[in-house]
Amino acid sequence: MVDSFKNRLFSKLAFFEKKSNRVFTLVLRNLVFFLSSFCPLSATTYLTDATTQTDTCEKISPPYFEVKAGYFFFASHSMRKVYNQGGFDIQVSGAYPMNDYCRIYASAEYLEKSGHSEHAGQKTSFWAIPFSLGLQPVFKLLKSYPLSYYFTIGPRYYLTKAHNQSSFVSSNIHANGFGGFFNTGFMTKLKKDLFIDLFGELSYAYLRYSSSVKNSEGHKAQVGGLTFGLGLVYTF
Repeated sequence: MVDSFKNRLFSKLAFFEKKSNRVFTLVLRNLVFFLSSFCPLSATTYLTDATTQTDTCEKISPPYFEVKAGYFFFASHSMRKVYNQGGFDIQVSGAYPMNDYCRIYASAEYLEKSGHSEHAGQKTSFWAIPFSLGLQPVFKLLKSYPLSYYFTIGPRYYLTKAHNQSSFVSSNIHANGFGGFFNTGFMTKLKKDLFIDLFGELSYAYLRYSSSVKNSEGHKAQVGGLTFGLGLVYTF
């Protein structure tokens, strides 16, 4: 049942592999522009009752530091053929409020995966260190309970490396470049300054890898994917 759900989900995401990075960047830029206009206006609308709403909003959007652990798998069908198992993803992130309704978000991440080449079955490993910057609107869901919903969108820069135990391709190949991400989740309070974050994330980056081996061509790869996990949040 889980595999069936994943297959349906991946089929919905297949169009990402057919789109160019230029188109994705254009859409992402327009979305960020929209959100940067949306956040201040939303705060103004939300604070119509200064005596009651202000206290509520100050509790919604404090600055915070977070450590996340998640399970990652590639969205690209060709990458899943090589790295057919998911892998653990570690993130360190933080956010600072632009106003009482929207935060500026930044994160650094580490990902490592192992797999086997599609035809020869030779071992290969993949590492990525993405850096992200985005806007994060946040919404309090319940007045009587500290539960909030958020989503984040923005650009992401990837540093990647792959190591191949094969004579047909380069042993070590690198590629760096821009992509984008969207994450969403729910935060609820554990105690005074600690919250727990249940999150999901979609990322995208189309990078080109070159090979120095004779008669071996380079290739492009969509190195983004899906991540689901938990985070521990400390608010200031």
